[in-house]
Amino acid sequence: MEGLQIAAAMHHFLDHLVHILMVGLEILGAVVIAYGAIVIFVRFLTLKYATPCTDMRIRFARTISLGLEFYLAAEIFKTVMIKEPADLISVAVIVVLRTVMAVVVHWEMKHDMETLKEEQELEHAQEHQHKSKPALDHGPVSLS
Repeated sequence: MEGLQIAAAMHHFLDHLVHILMVGLEILGAVVIAYGAIVIFVRFLTLKYATPCTDMRIRFARTISLGLEFYLAAEIFKTVMIKEPADLISVAVIVVLRTVMAVVVHWEMKHDMETLKEEQELEHAQEHQHKSKPALDHGPVSLS
């Protein structure tokens, strides 16, 4: 009888621990995404459309990807607390949706990195073209 009470107490403790870890990971995911959004928004405001914002898009996609990883970890902890088959279906759907979002963000980030590389190559070519133009001498012309 005492062994059952100890087991029940351990189960209760583990349920609370898993719940705390799950909530903590969800909060960390939210904080990462919110912080990243604020930092990127401030950088965007300081650009004043002077340069392309592809680099910021990549940084924000990385931030979202990291935040989604925390959310996914929280969902994994949620699977420990499942008691009914309906809960398993719900968690599975959430895990699949978050995984799909992470894949889409990763794909978009890869596309943006290619765009950034093209922008840098174009900028380098323009700088090289500007430097290679000979300076025209506009001094006085003598007709003798």
